[in-house]
Amino acid sequence: MQPKQRELITKRLQYFQHDFRPTELLPRLTCLTEADSQQVECDENNKGATRATWTLIDKLKRRENGFEQFVLAVRCEGLGHIALLLDHSFEVSDEDILHEKEDTRRFYKIGSAVGTSIFK
Repeated sequence: MQPKQRELITKRLQYFQHDFRPTELLPRLTCLTEADSQQVECDENNKGATRATWTLIDKLKRRENGFEQFVLAVRCEGLGHIALLLDHSFEVSDEDILHEKEDTRRFYKIGSAVGTSIFK
């Protein structure tokens, strides 16, 4: 993970640390070692999801492509609000995401309405 990405994810962690179970993302985070994954699972089982989230982010910070894989994983799991916090300009490409279960009720990309106005 690049220093700028590391700083961003650390700064914004407080806004999403309670929003997901880290073990649900592990299959999509191939940059993690088996030991990393086991530590996250152990922390979630013994200390709770929030502690496991901190552990997961700490492990991802130490891995090349950790940021990109995390952003793609949360998008795939329907957690677009987290992806938007970290990658608001969609710099991380999601072309490789395969939607195994296509859900037509959900939008996978969300953006901002900056610069729009409503006239009466």
